[in-house]
Amino acid sequence: MMMKKLLVWGLIIMGFASCKHETILTGLPHPDDEPPVVLPCPDSIVDVDGNLYQVIIVDGTCWMASNLRVSRYNNGDSIPLETNGGSWVQLNNGAQCNYDNDSVNLDIYGKLYNGYSVMDNRGLCPTGWKVPHDSDWVDMANYLGGESVAGDKLKSLDLWFGPGTPATDEIGFTAKPGGARIIQGNGAFSSIGNMGHWWSSKENGSEVLVNRQITYANPNLAQASNSKKVGFSVRCIRAN
Repeated sequence: MMMKKLLVWGLIIMGFASCKHETILTGLPHPDDEPPVVLPCPDSIVDVDGNLYQVIIVDGTCWMASNLRVSRYNNGDSIPLETNGGSWVQLNNGAQCNYDNDSVNLDIYGKLYNGYSVMDNRGLCPTGWKVPHDSDWVDMANYLGGESVAGDKLKSLDLWFGPGTPATDEIGFTAKPGGARIIQGNGAFSSIGNMGHWWSSKENGSEVLVNRQITYANPNLAQASNSKKVGFSVRCIRAN
């Protein structure tokens, strides 16, 4: 009889212990259960020169809605302006220019930056913003239905040459055909009206960066790799 009582009390005590253990497990919060803090995108941002950029939201990521126009790094140091094509192709440090060295093109298309300026640790984008990695461009393309169709959905409704393919500017990105400054032709300007090129921060070797490009004749957002000596447009995204 005594053994039965001890067995019953043992089961009761084990039951209480089991219940208490379950309460501890389910009652305490776990750090991984905390939702991430997502800050709302601002309507606009200002660079170190005071240039204003409207902001759009693309699948939760804040993007500038126009190309960068800044002439200084974010710490206030000047990004060298290089107007001479022969000198441009000899550079291995950051530089910027306007297409055809014309301020009218600056107002429409923003500046062209070489890849060295993109990777400079003084920062090309405003505080809290960065040059997008290629994976950020992939995320945007996927949101728009894939790289094979994203180009047309990003194009501005004007400025593109030729019949091309239909531009819809679906998310307000307003991608304009700002052309490039290339190595060939002694630092010639090329493809304004036909193509838009944007740097990413993804390196493909010490002297090469991955970029994204859109052409008037195709609907895709194509990936390419180019020397850091080339001049392309830049968009910024919020860093967090």
